[in-house]
Amino acid sequence: MSEVTAQWWQWHLDNMPPTEGYYFIQSANASTRSIETYDTVPHTKQIVVPVINWISLSSRRDDSMLELARREIKDTIQTIKSNIPYKYIESDYFKLRDGRDAVSCGYWIVRQLDKGSHTIDTFGSCRNGTISLTQKHRIDVL
Repeated sequence: MSEVTAQWWQWHLDNMPPTEGYYFIQSANASTRSIETYDTVPHTKQIVVPVINWISLSSRRDDSMLELARREIKDTIQTIKSNIPYKYIESDYFKLRDGRDAVSCGYWIVRQLDKGSHTIDTFGSCRNGTISLTQKHRIDVL
């Protein structure tokens, strides 16, 4: 799963195409704080939804990047809620188009949904509540 979360970030930040077999879903961020999405997903694809995570960026790869991401998520996380299961995932190191190295860790939903209509509600907060993300994803699986 670590490569899928890295590819989600490349899709999110660099407009790279989604990875074969996966459907990437937009998320709230520290600026927007809240998001509601509507997506139609083929039943053959797994959805990838970030609940709350951190990305470390640098002009050159450095092992402290992953430690910073871990510290920001694991040490400052206060609340994580989701109506479907999520898991903690650390990405592999990866490159962005601008040449920066990146690594990420956090809590993600990666799963295949049955055909039909689904609503995924998530909430995550960290840094004493100064960052909190509320998400509602309405997904029709065809």
